[in-house]
Amino acid sequence: MRWSDLSLESRCSIVAALARHLHKNPPWEFEVWGVTSVGFGWRTYERDAGRISRRSPVLVLVVPRKLPSESLASEEKISRSLNIRRVINGIEVALKVPVDVCRRGSAARAHSPRLTPQIAGGSRYGTACVILEDEEGRRWILSCHHVIGDSNINPSLEPNTAVGLSVGSNIQLGVGRRFGPLSAGASDCVDAALARIVSRHPVSTDIWSFYPSGYPDSFAYWSEARAEAKMFCTGLVVPLRFLRVEFDRQVRYLGGGRAYIREVAIFEVTRAGSRPAGGDSGAPVVSVNGQWLGMYIGGGLMTIDGAQRRVAVVIPPHVILEEPSLGVTLELSE
Repeated sequence: MRWSDLSLESRCSIVAALARHLHKNPPWEFEVWGVTSVGFGWRTYERDAGRISRRSPVLVLVVPRKLPSESLASEEKISRSLNIRRVINGIEVALKVPVDVCRRGSAARAHSPRLTPQIAGGSRYGTACVILEDEEGRRWILSCHHVIGDSNINPSLEPNTAVGLSVGSNIQLGVGRRFGPLSAGASDCVDAALARIVSRHPVSTDIWSFYPSGYPDSFAYWSEARAEAKMFCTGLVVPLRFLRVEFDRQVRYLGGGRAYIREVAIFEVTRAGSRPAGGDSGAPVVSVNGQWLGMYIGGGLMTIDGAQRRVAVVIPPHVILEEPSLGVTLELSE
């Protein structure tokens, strides 16, 4: 039986079960390959114009860094699939589970004073989430597309690349920006954007809190997210409780535009009367163990299991750090 002959539900179930098994019982090959963690992931297939036509589940192996194949010895090259045997409809069959390799992020300096786009006619606010670094060593501040591009008040959700940006009084951000896919009514969107740090002086560490690395693979992420979490808004820490993960979640923006965000975590705000509120978009969400769990993009009241709850919608790191999200390979900056 071929892997592609299985239903999507069956493939997802097999990959999730295999990831859990390998997470608890890593084989000796992981040490040779340099694998540090394992998880569930998605491989995407695109049609013309870059639109995603379908997704297929894959086993994700996380390594400190990816090297060219020609520089590796044969035993160090990670297989494109893992051979397993499973009982399907009462018959034992051999399957080749597809494998993807992704690079592990490093440490992050996260949370800042308000990220303040200076918009003609008034000021609108957001929050700086984390500093990210590209392959050329350039540093960027991550926040929401609707903050850095002012697309919150634009019904078409087109970014405004000229809006002035600053963080606090000593961090200047350049006009060169990178934006995740976000367009009105579209699916597979990522409400994330980068603004380049162009300050002459180093970013002072006294205004940034230090967190360990964010999870680049979804299995370890969801395991950690189910513990207690907190969101660092400006001047306030908001306690959160994980509820569920959603794919292609519709989000509505102030200007009337709507988009379907590719993958989000839904958290409940557990403190009565607590924020998030306007100006908190982009705030980092951190687990009880100090791991970066993602970036807040919006929230409000939602009926879940027959009860109205105040929720926070969060984009996970493994979605933001996918190269297609922002068109560049990124890792968290040390």
